[in-house]
Amino acid sequence: MLIADGIDPNELLNSLAAVKSGTKAKRAQRPAKYSYVDENGETKTWTGQGRTPAVIKKAMDEQGKSLDDFLIKQ
Repeated sequence: MLIADGIDPNELLNSLAAVKSGTKAKRAQRPAKYSYVDENGETKTWTGQGRTPAVIKKAMDEQGKSLDDFLIKQ
């Protein structure tokens, strides 16, 4: 079917391989948005991306705090 339409299968495969081989662009590191103190007394930061740190989650569940309580003031 490809040959009947004038398309060489090897050319098609090579062009697809060339498109896929590109590397993914790195994005800039996100600035920290939240600050909290962990169990060891160390101040840590979190960008708000990914899983919520256990310390923040525990404070929200048990102490009724909100994410705004951990917001870094600009």
